[in-house]
Amino acid sequence: MTFLIAALLGIGLPVIWWNIRESRLKNPAVRWPELAAQLELQFVAEPPRLEGKYKGRSFRVLAEGSGASVMTGLRGRPGLRVEIGSKDKIEKEAGMVVPDRVKVNDHAFEKRYLARCQPADLAEMACDHSLRQRLLSLPVDVHILALPDRVVVNVPFPTEASEIRNYLDLAVSMAESLS
Repeated sequence: MTFLIAALLGIGLPVIWWNIRESRLKNPAVRWPELAAQLELQFVAEPPRLEGKYKGRSFRVLAEGSGASVMTGLRGRPGLRVEIGSKDKIEKEAGMVVPDRVKVNDHAFEKRYLARCQPADLAEMACDHSLRQRLLSLPVDVHILALPDRVVVNVPFPTEASEIRNYLDLAVSMAESLS
């Protein structure tokens, strides 16, 4: 009987501790105030979000479901729509034929991601080499959508300042190339 109790405590306590730790890391109301100070952003509680300036641009990082959205403003031309994301997801959403697909002659990028662009003459600026390399260096897939007034980067829920910084850099890169 004591062996059973010891085994339950030996296994149960670490599992409970791990679950509590993970729930605190995935809760923006708990985790993001700490990260806000590291990133020099402000934490706003309702709804949980980070706001402020990063590299001269205004940003908002908003928790959404199991992920987050990183948003910044853009002064793009009317009719602008640039989308970069997981190849499977974009093909599924667009249907069998993706008419505004961007060919970048980068096998590693085109294996993992698909880029779409309207108008087509912005394709080279929107999907430049440095942005492609940043995307490929990430361990997770992200989804970038640039519209005439904003850039939105949908990402898995970030729990570290370095992750948020990487996502902010992606949004800055896209916004600057399209401005």
